[in-house]
This record gives sequence, C-alpha cells and structure tokens, in this order.
Amino acid sequence: MNRSNHQEDAIEKPQIIGPSDLEEAQLPASVLPDALLRLGLSYDPVADPLAALDSKDARVRARALLTLGEMGEQAPLDPIVAALSNTEEEELVRLAALYALRKLAPHHAKVVRGHLLDAWRESQGVLRAMLIETLGGLKTVRDKRLIDMLYEALADADEEVRIAALYLAGKQGGREMKEKIEEALDDSRWRVREEAAFALGSLMAQGLAGPAELIKALYDHSPYVRSAALHTLGDKFPLEQILTDLRLAEKPGTRARAARILGESGREEALQPLIEATGKKYPAPVREAALLALGQFAERRTLPRRVVVSALREALNDEDEDISETAVMVLDALYPDELSAENPRTIGSYILRQRIGAGPWSVVYRGEARSSRTEVAIKLFNGLRLDRQGQEGFRRRLELLSGLRHPHVLRIRDFGIDESDGHSLFIVMDYVARGSLDEHHPPGTIVPMETVRSYVGQIAEALQYAHEHNIEHLNLKPSNILLIGDDDEIAVSDFRLALRATPADYISAALHSEGDAVRRADALFYKAPEMRGDNPQGSPASDQYSLAVLVYEWLTGHHPIAEDRGASRRGQQSQLPRSLREYNARLPREIDAVIMKALASEPRGRYPSIQAFADALLAVLKPPRKRGGKKKPGLPPGSPGHLGLLVLLLPVLLRRLLHL
Repeated sequence: MNRSNHQEDAIEKPQIIGPSDLEEAQLPASVLPDALLRLGLSYDPVADPLAALDSKDARVRARALLTLGEMGEQAPLDPIVAALSNTEEEELVRLAALYALRKLAPHHAKVVRGHLLDAWRESQGVLRAMLIETLGGLKTVRDKRLIDMLYEALADADEEVRIAALYLAGKQGGREMKEKIEEALDDSRWRVREEAAFALGSLMAQGLAGPAELIKALYDHSPYVRSAALHTLGDKFPLEQILTDLRLAEKPGTRARAARILGESGREEALQPLIEATGKKYPAPVREAALLALGQFAERRTLPRRVVVSALREALNDEDEDISETAVMVLDALYPDELSAENPRTIGSYILRQRIGAGPWSVVYRGEARSSRTEVAIKLFNGLRLDRQGQEGFRRRLELLSGLRHPHVLRIRDFGIDESDGHSLFIVMDYVARGSLDEHHPPGTIVPMETVRSYVGQIAEALQYAHEHNIEHLNLKPSNILLIGDDDEIAVSDFRLALRATPADYISAALHSEGDAVRRADALFYKAPEMRGDNPQGSPASDQYSLAVLVYEWLTGHHPIAEDRGASRRGQQSQLPRSLREYNARLPREIDAVIMKALASEPRGRYPSIQAFADALLAVLKPPRKRGGKKKPGLPPGSPGHLGLLVLLLPVLLRRLLHL
C-alpha cells in the first residue's frame, strides 16, 4: 500500500463522492483480478453475463460478474451486490463481485460504499480484508458506520483483516483511532505491529500523534517493526532520549537495545557515544551491542575505516570472551584482511584462505584440506553457541544432508564443531568457482526461456529426490543455486539447518541484517507464507512456492508480490501477484494459471509435488518450433516452374494435334 498519501482532513458529515474521488494509487486495479487468478479464474468475458449468473459453474458466475464490472455506468448493481452479500456463495464468486463493485465505484461511489459496508459483517478472512482495502481506495468519509466497522476490524483475530484495518485507521485519522492503533503495538504478530507503526506515522502527519508514541516500536524485538518506526520518524527521531537510555537506563538490556537502535539509525551524532559504549565502564551486553552498531555504521560507509578498526582492535584482547569474540566476528565480517594478514585462520583440519561470501548467519571461505590440499568451500557459523542437545541436532541434520547423492545437489564433504573453542560450527562443501545465480542474473534481469526450462528441470529433479528422502530445502533462493558446469548446469546448496540459539548468539546476523530490515526481508523474499513468522512450518510444498517465486522473477524481472523487495515482508494475502504477461507479453497465456497455483497461500492449494509443478510448467514453456521440415515433393532444383514447363511443351502438343 502507498503510505505517502495521508493528507485528507477529517470530515464530520457524509458527502457525495464523485468519480474523481477514487484514489487509484491506494489500490491498484490489478490486485483483485490477480486474487481471482490465483483461485484459477481466467479473464475471459461472457456473452450474456446476466444469464450466466444462473450457471452451476462457479467460474462462469465469477466471469459473468467480472464482465458486468467492465460495463461501466450501464452495469446493473443489484445482481453484483446480491452475489457479494450471499454468504453461501463460493469465495471465488464473492471476490469477483467485490472486484466488479470496485470497477463501478467511479460511477456509483456513494452507493458502492454503502454496499461494501453492508457486506462487511457477512465476510471474513481475505474477503473481509479486501473489503477494507477497497474502502481505503475511496475517498474516506468519517461516519459512524465506518468508525464502528474499523473498531471491530481492529479487534479481528485474522491477521490480514487487522493489518488492512490499521492502514485505513491511520488514513482515517481521528483521536478515537489513536488508542486502538497503539494497542496493536502489543500484538504478538510482527506484521500487525509493523503496520501499527506505519499507522501512527499517518497520525503524526495529521498532527494527531508524536514521536513519543513510537518509542515502543523503536524498542521492538522485530527488525521490521523497528525499521517501520525509523522510517516513520524520519527527522523526528528522538536522539536525545535514546542517548539518555544508552548512558543511564537502569537495565543493561534497555541500554543494549538503545545501542542497537542508534546503529540502525545511522545518525552521525550517535557515533561518538557508541565508541564510548565499547569501553569497559559499560556492562558487557551494552559493549557487545555497541560493537555491532559500529559495524552497521561501517557497513553503510558512514565513518572512516580506521575509526571502526581502532575500536574493534581495542576489544580484541578483552578479558571478557564474548566481547573479544564479537570484535573478531565484526572485524572479520567487515575487513577480513585485517585478520588474515596476520596469520591464516584454521578450523578443524582445514585452512581458511579467502572469504568469498557472507549471509545473515554465516561466512563462507575458500579453503583447503590440510592433508590433501583439496580446494573446498567452508561455511562457518560465526559465534553460534549450541548446547549439547543443539549440537546433537546439528550432527543429525548434517548426517542426513551429507547422505544426499545427486548430480544437482552440492555435496557436503565434512562437518563438525571446532574443538579449539567448542562451539564454532562448520560445513565443508565442494568448491564451485563459477558463482551463484544471483551473480549471473541480478534483480531485474529477464532470463531466456530455454535457460529457465533448464534451471527448473534440474532444480525440481534435485528437490524431488531430496523430498523422497524426507528432506526439504526450505532455503531456496538464487544465492543458493550454483553454476557447476557448462550448458547451464547447476546444483542447489545450503539446505535449511533449523538451528536454534538465542538472538544474542547470531553475531554475523546481527551485523548484516538485524539493523537493516530491507536486507533482512531479502532472507524472506523467496519463502512460502507458512515459513514466515515465529513458528515456521515447512514442507515439500514450501520448496515448490520458492521455486515458483524464482521462475516468476526469471521470466518477468519482477518479484510476484511487490516492486520493492522489502514490501514482500507484509505477506501474501493483501498484495497479490500480477499476471506475468503484464511484464512479459511474449509469455504463453497458460503461464499464469501454472505459476499462481504454485504460489497459493495455503500449501494444500499447490501442486501435489515439486516435480508435478515442474512438469506443468515445462509443458507450458514449450521450446520454439523449428521452421522448415520435410519439403513437399516437386520439381528438382533449377528446373522451370509448372507454368514455364507448360510453355516449353506447348509447341509439341500443337504439332501432335495437327497430325490427328
């Protein structure tokens, strides 16, 4: 949703709404059709829509409603409203009715608004959320019916409904909404709290709230909520209050969170206080958080390297092991040459030669085995501490993964826990020099169809093999697909480990993504809805969803949910995929139905297996036919045509006729 347009003043009395009052920017016209597309509905109009409303086929009734919606001012409203209000009607048909009303709003805005409010109580789930969003697309009129609806929606148990209501409540304004929005900051679901932070920003723009109301969001444990608060506050960031908390707060945890907030804010005024907070007069949790915050500053290139290196080196030999280890990890992640120049690092029986990549939870090195000098890739989970039970779980998972033997699965050679410190986890894999697909196909790149066919066939074959061995990947994304040979030969890597540890142990993660919610959102960019949140529930269907996102991106150059990658973190219900053909008209018409099925929000709505999805996709993405083929029998090359042959034979035929 576009949050930049919150300028409307409160209106006490209902007013007539005209066509110009429809705010197209608030609700793209493609949202509802794409919701229908995901339910398997085509856009084909019907010849007699009123007669088709009596069809026993729900898809025909839905298409009839879409056709009525395209008729403009001449469209009859009654049958559309009846379909929307019919609680016994299928969701597909009610969504089509909602879309038809959305299209007719410029011609009958006041009437449509009333019908939407009437349908509110007879809806639930995605339909209820879209009703609210459709109301948000109209110029809002503050009356008792709308306020009552918002009060009820803000207390709805459905996450999507509550998010849509928060958006509209922020846009509506009014002091009566402020208390309800603030209550949402205590919701257990981070997406609700994030939307509440944005809604408070809308109230701030209207002069109905101030920075104090967003302090709770700034201290939220979710990086997305903190990012929303930082974005909303802008130049109203309460720097003095956060600095006071860093220096004087009674609880060390509060002081550590203040350091984290300052690092995420990137404000130059926070630099010197953070450097001071790495000193020994501060409690250990605060010092550790300050070191990580300095790393965030350095990563944004907002301060000289020497300043960071100096502060980190001072902490390298600290008597507190956690502090020194944090300094090592931050220094290694930002400036690996500062450490490798002194002496090459070793882990287990391997030498780490060169850092070649880093993710939220780990760093990858090119290395070699000390005994055989074989070149390998070593993934090191920096600073991740596991208890005995966690270590055993790590070993069990890696034993399963190392047993996979498939030409398109990157082989795991070895794994272990470094005995020198007792908790550095590492995995040793085959080294691949050609890089990953995110390097070869940057965001926005459209990949040739033949290449996509090749990728899909190999990935599906590899993951179907893994699924048959009761192993899901659950971490499929371009950086985890490696080019291993010529002719687009690839291998998948980095299966999800599902390691559990306290947030403070994820040192590399805290540096690389905790402070930047957009980068953190990239980690969720390809994940299925059921893999998000605090209790992910993965299955083979989750890998299918991730592959569908990849294919969508390869064929269109766009993410299926939103232009902005960070926007994808808001979920799948209220922001639905556009047709692939909107971005790439050369794609076959059948492509949408295949991809949208694999992108279904619920796992049970997807294909029965990832191989079934690949088979359906490859059947649609047929290779282009080669022109030519067998020539029809005819005259030999170089001979005259049929007319020329007749001209040559004509004198002979005439002579024969004269002799008869």
